[in-house]
Amino acid sequence: MFFPNRNIFEKKEYMEKFLLPEPVYYVECSDDDTVLVGMDVCITKYTTGSEQHTWVEWFDTCGDRCMEASQYRMDESGFAFVRKDSMTGKSIYRFIPMDLEIFHDKCRKHLFGGKDHYDSKEEMINDILLSKENAD
Repeated sequence: MFFPNRNIFEKKEYMEKFLLPEPVYYVECSDDDTVLVGMDVCITKYTTGSEQHTWVEWFDTCGDRCMEASQYRMDESGFAFVRKDSMTGKSIYRFIPMDLEIFHDKCRKHLFGGKDHYDSKEEMINDILLSKENAD
């Protein structure tokens, strides 16, 4: 796992790592128009001395992304975090579980490959996950 701007030799006193429950999310951020899809979203929390760090990592159909979060929340509507190193300090990334309506309305026109229309969520998710396998 890649953690930018971090000394890899610093001692971590506590570490917690977990994956979000859905395999694919729609990702939105008003300050970042390069985000769209998130797969295998992983949150890693650790402390070094008195500092606490939370990193969010995901695959976005082209490559891995990793950002430090200053705050985050998870509820029934999805997951959101505030990017710690954003210029404005207010970049909020939202991860909404992907469904057919979101895919057809917000994602399909921006993605290459796959079908133009899906009849089932399972088929759509499987095709999106293929983009990760094809990128390796």
